[in-house]
Amino acid sequence: MFFDCRGYRGVARDLSRLILGIGVACFSVVSHAEATAPTVQQGNDNSVTTTYGLSISGQPKLPANFTHFPYVNPDAPKGGTLTVAEQGSFDSLNPFIISGVAGAGAAYLYNSYLYDTLLTPNWDEPYTEYGLLADGIRIGPKRSWVEFDINPKARFSDGTPVTAEDVAFSYKLLMTKAMPFFRGYYADVKDVSIPRPGVVHFDLKSTAPYELPLDLGQFPVMPEHYWKHHDFTQPSLDIPVGSGPYTITQVIPGSRIVYTRNPNYWGRDLPVMKGRYNANTIIYDYYQDDSVALQAFLSGHVDYRIEPSPASWATNYTGPAIRHHDIIKFQMPTGSPGAFLGYALNMRRPEFNDIRVREALALAFDFDMVNRLLYHGLYTRDVGFFDNSVFQAHGLPDKAELALLDPLRKALPASVFTQSLDGEEPSDIRSRLYKAYGLLRQAGYYVKNNQLYTPKGKPFNLELLLDDPGQNRTALPYAQNLARLGIHLHIRNVDPNQYLVLKQHFAFDMVRAQVPESNSPGAEQASFWGSQYATVPMSQNVAGIANPSIDALINNIIAAKNRPALITATRALDRVLRQEHYFVPLYYQKYYNVARWRQLELPRAPHYGVDIDSWWINPNVHNTSTQGEN
Repeated sequence: MFFDCRGYRGVARDLSRLILGIGVACFSVVSHAEATAPTVQQGNDNSVTTTYGLSISGQPKLPANFTHFPYVNPDAPKGGTLTVAEQGSFDSLNPFIISGVAGAGAAYLYNSYLYDTLLTPNWDEPYTEYGLLADGIRIGPKRSWVEFDINPKARFSDGTPVTAEDVAFSYKLLMTKAMPFFRGYYADVKDVSIPRPGVVHFDLKSTAPYELPLDLGQFPVMPEHYWKHHDFTQPSLDIPVGSGPYTITQVIPGSRIVYTRNPNYWGRDLPVMKGRYNANTIIYDYYQDDSVALQAFLSGHVDYRIEPSPASWATNYTGPAIRHHDIIKFQMPTGSPGAFLGYALNMRRPEFNDIRVREALALAFDFDMVNRLLYHGLYTRDVGFFDNSVFQAHGLPDKAELALLDPLRKALPASVFTQSLDGEEPSDIRSRLYKAYGLLRQAGYYVKNNQLYTPKGKPFNLELLLDDPGQNRTALPYAQNLARLGIHLHIRNVDPNQYLVLKQHFAFDMVRAQVPESNSPGAEQASFWGSQYATVPMSQNVAGIANPSIDALINNIIAAKNRPALITATRALDRVLRQEHYFVPLYYQKYYNVARWRQLELPRAPHYGVDIDSWWINPNVHNTSTQGEN
């Protein structure tokens, strides 16, 4: 799997945080093919091949002597300032811990401005990684271990060499003191050691997923000499020593972070860095309201914007900069399955134990009306968790799926085996509400004086937690439909910082949640749906799903050793998740709506993601619009 994460807030409010790595999101692509690569040289034991890259296809597409990634402009000019809008606030520069709200740009996997990783992805290939800090990789027989040779030229921003000991220190620090994600992500590592100078060695459990050697290439390498004098467990605005292409040069707490390109960055001439990280300065400006951030973009104070709202995309991009074509609007394909968006039901609460209640709540959302009247028909209905991909389940389970589902039959809803996922579901809201009311009646609920009551005579009312008032556009029609069933839905809007705290403590009935899926699902599915994450603070298992059958289906995904097996296992998981109705499905976009000022230029789009760090500022392009024009 690879993640591109820099401070993800968890909603579709700003898709740049999901794929472009502006904020923390989690774009994942996972391999299940044997990760090998062409020979570079023999390992020190003369029995294991040393490689320069790992790929799901067996061999990286690029040769050992490649000069740059194929989608970048290797001659892109360096210079200029890139200003990015962030929403909310921050009180820390440490993105690795639960405490505090981390500022943008530092990341905790791949594509951090501040920290380098052992390997880095080529977004033109599905889960292919090439050496960054590591200039050699070896995978042991039966994938029992992996080791990395550390590039002797690697340096931290203070000039101190990056060593294998720093890599081992970083791994242990993340596993013992960082957010629980890391302990789950690298749970199948038995041990880390330094067998000889400049080499870090990871022993892997026999149960380790196939992609683990690639996953180990993703974590940030931090300096032991810095952190042994600082408290890693506490939020801090102290500027840390990094190993990446930028250093932090200004921090205005809660308001602004400034990154400056390090002229002495050790890796600036590496093939994986050519044509990338081109801006001299990157500024993250924070706004409390997204509408204000939009106006900042339209007035030239922000250089690009990923617009999450189709309504805003269709109506709010006006003014002199648009008329003079100083702002360019375009769409970029996601390159991945549609990121599932829905209202997660908090399964830690007994109100949602009855599957009939959960299905009734899902039926009350009127996608057709919301999409037509509010979003100009630009959304696609979410039906499953892997829409727009080969992993989406269809119809009834086939023979291969049944081989995985039959052992779990007694614990699964009967609809998994009897209900076609391509069957006609009522689309008009009257029919949907009629069906929903029937399910509630079957569950023992009843209505008195326009109020729905539980079988125990308790009023059945709910609260939906949101962190952006703009999301009320979708929530209010849903609340009106629930009211027709006798359910009062209270929409609670809080600021992003409070939102994170409430989510961390599971203090919600329903919450808007987004699940970013990939072209090759894998071990990250456990963090999305696995029982072991149901009660972990800041877990991505927002709904609190604790279902042994789903755990078993996730294990099938992790154990898949070829593409057909992976597709079958993922379809089985998709089918069960859909039939369990843990979410009220909303919608997704097949494209990103992007707007940029024309001096910000970009190469062709890569095939499997978006690499904002390959964009550059053209010093010869000047805006022609008059800001005072009406």
